[in-house]
Amino acid sequence: GDLYKLGRDEVSHSCVLENERKDIMEGAHGGITGGHYVGDATTQKILIVGLWWEKLCKDCKDSYK
Repeated sequence: GDLYKLGRDEVSHSCVLENERKDIMEGAHGGITGGHYVGDATTQKILIVGLWWEKLCKDCKDSYK
């Protein structure tokens, strides 16, 4: 089954597998829904659609400074 994390906002976020993270970040950063956002905005776009993984914020900041 799927694994979920309850966020501070009381919203359940689907936990993302490691092999899916790069594609998700690229889509949020500059894909059809993107706009070449910096790390914080990319993180927020991922959280808004209900996805999460440990070190999400760090991964986005390191990839999109």
